Amino acid sequence: MAQWTDPSRTFLIQEVRGRRVLWDTTINDSNIKVAKAAAFAEIANVMNEAFPSSTKYTGESASF
Repeated sequence: MAQWTDPSRTFLIQEVRGRRVLWDTTINDSNIKVAKAAAFAEIANVMNEAFPSSTKYTGESASF
């Protein structure tokens, strides 16, 4: 499991805010689950680059 710090939490919130598919309930797309999974995977990759550590962030524990 990744080590969460205040900077990493803030970064995560900013990344989620930048991906409308994760929070906008007005989006009516038949592939919303696929789009959300892709967005979380993208966030995990960005976070791993921004916060390199011995543990890695993944999008696997996201539920939607």
